[in-house]
Amino acid sequence: NCDGHAILENHYGHGEILWGRSLASVFKEQNLSPDFETVSSDGNVDLKYTHRHADDLDIYFISNQSRHFGSVECSFRVDGQVPEIWHPDTGRIEPAMVWSAQDGRTKVLLNFDPAGSVFVVFRQANNGVNHLIAAKGDMASQSLKHPKLEIQQAVYVGVNGAGETNVTDKLVAL
Repeated sequence: NCDGHAILENHYGHGEILWGRSLASVFKEQNLSPDFETVSSDGNVDLKYTHRHADDLDIYFISNQSRHFGSVECSFRVDGQVPEIWHPDTGRIEPAMVWSAQDGRTKVLLNFDPAGSVFVVFRQANNGVNHLIAAKGDMASQSLKHPKLEIQQAVYVGVNGAGETNVTDKLVAL
């Protein structure tokens, strides 16, 4: 019997029907934390996401809508699992490099290419897995102990494994 004017709520069975209110306001009233949110960003990216839960997996697809590189700390409403980064363009799967878990949420530092996207998949229990929880600074601006790059040998091999060409001299010249 919600009419959108005088009656904006109706209890039905074990649930509620709400009319004319944003999901954000409803979640806030019920003390539900957001499923996904950005904690900090360098300001260059505009992220969109979708989340799917299947069996014991939580799968988030996160897409950078901007044409800029960006680094973003994202927070997921997932607890007790290790985040993995799945790259849709290459098929590569890797553990998240920097992440932390606290208060029922997992924060993951993600780097985005322009218009790039990643899957963040939670499928393994966090049984005391050692990992980085923070990283700061600009590695490019820090002086290195060994600033010289020495190419000793470089070989180019075709994707299918056929053909092999020594490109050492060409790379050294660069």
